[in-house]
Amino acid sequence: MTAAPTDLVRLGLALDDLSLVQGAGGNVSVKDGAGVWIKASGRRLRDLVDESGRAWVPLDLLLRANRGEAGAEAEIFAHRPRPSLEALFHALPFRVVAHTHPIGVCLHACARGPLPAGLIPDGVAFVDVPYARPGAALARAVAAGGDSAGVLGAGPLCFILRNHGLLVAAHDVDDATGLTWEIERRAIGLAASLQAEPLTTIAAVVAELQAPPLRAVGRAAQPATLMRALPPRPDPSLPPLFPDAAVFGQELAIDPARFYDDELLAATFHQRRASSAVMILTSEHRRVLVGTNAEALASATEVLAAALLLERTLVPSDRAAPLLETEAAALVALPSERYRSAGPPAPQS
Repeated sequence: MTAAPTDLVRLGLALDDLSLVQGAGGNVSVKDGAGVWIKASGRRLRDLVDESGRAWVPLDLLLRANRGEAGAEAEIFAHRPRPSLEALFHALPFRVVAHTHPIGVCLHACARGPLPAGLIPDGVAFVDVPYARPGAALARAVAAGGDSAGVLGAGPLCFILRNHGLLVAAHDVDDATGLTWEIERRAIGLAASLQAEPLTTIAAVVAELQAPPLRAVGRAAQPATLMRALPPRPDPSLPPLFPDAAVFGQELAIDPARFYDDELLAATFHQRRASSAVMILTSEHRRVLVGTNAEALASATEVLAAALLLERTLVPSDRAAPLLETEAAALVALPSERYRSAGPPAPQS
């Protein structure tokens, strides 16, 4: 591999940690002359070691898409492997861009009120970006924030993306990874401002969600189906706090009687799931995560664990600042999110 793909792999592996990214979330890039190497959509950071886990996109094409040129965005996502749906903000004028969903940072980004003092290291430029829908809208918000702060092109630079996560832009891999980890360390240390109890780890919540037995259902008339019971949410009426929670936490209320028949649950899932590889079926106080394969279930479990940890922290203190219900529904309907929620693509020959 040349320097840029090698650096991309190193960047991805340095950030491939459950506390920073859950499932196939997050995306990273490294510029290489006239183009940008970007993580492929629907793949985990660790998949960057494989050619199918990374995509190369001409930088000029990204810039043209960000200017709103007709057809440019469609051309980007026609590439195979398909680049991350957030490819557009990887046109930032830095060699390295790293976008993650750190648990501590997301706690503050999904909370009402200003960001806490001390979250960003002294001397590091940062921009507090209001929520914008992933894709072109978020890329425009990031660029506008950097322009208004007069810091684009300097470095390193970080963006706190409200109801979303962290974006770090730097000129080398070590600066990008070091700053990401340092901001998350500070965010966790400042979590006491959001709740009285010590903050649990996402690994502990994932273990909790994986504790109920995994049930497999299969018959000739439908594909094999996996399912696992989920605990209740602190506030079932609360809209999702961040985009991935909306996409991978789609819920469908069903007849309570169906909860006593796994084959009926599986049939309901396959009838209603559209392209999604996972769905949550609910009735009264019961919730069950249903999926088409183990990887889809594992990825969704990590995202749902992050959502549950944030809700358990922010709801009791009345600090949660969720997405609008209309925004959550719009996210689920996006073609790019349907592509991601369909699960990882089949291996290329």
